[in-house]
Amino acid sequence: MVGELDGRPCLWRDGAPIDLGIPGPGSASAINNQGQIIGMIEDGYPSAQRPFLWQHGQTTYLDTLGGQYTFVVGIDSSGRVTGYSSAPAGQPHAVVWIPKS
Repeated sequence: MVGELDGRPCLWRDGAPIDLGIPGPGSASAINNQGQIIGMIEDGYPSAQRPFLWQHGQTTYLDTLGGQYTFVVGIDSSGRVTGYSSAPAGQPHAVVWIPKS
């Protein structure tokens, strides 16, 4: 299970939190069967929240469409992340982030 502890993204294993080492307030929202974790942190760049993918101890920040809102929703077993992001003018768009091979 994933979530947050004291405002930081974490993985919960056997009732104990494992800090992912991602700075800033935020939360992990989903994990796939490969152990890849997605979530959001608050950092003000370029919007109030920034999406991330955590895998093998490394954090990758996912690109946005440049608008005010971006949210990650799910991750499949191939590492494809689904969510939505707004363009600079405010229009929301569905987004799929595809991992590099």
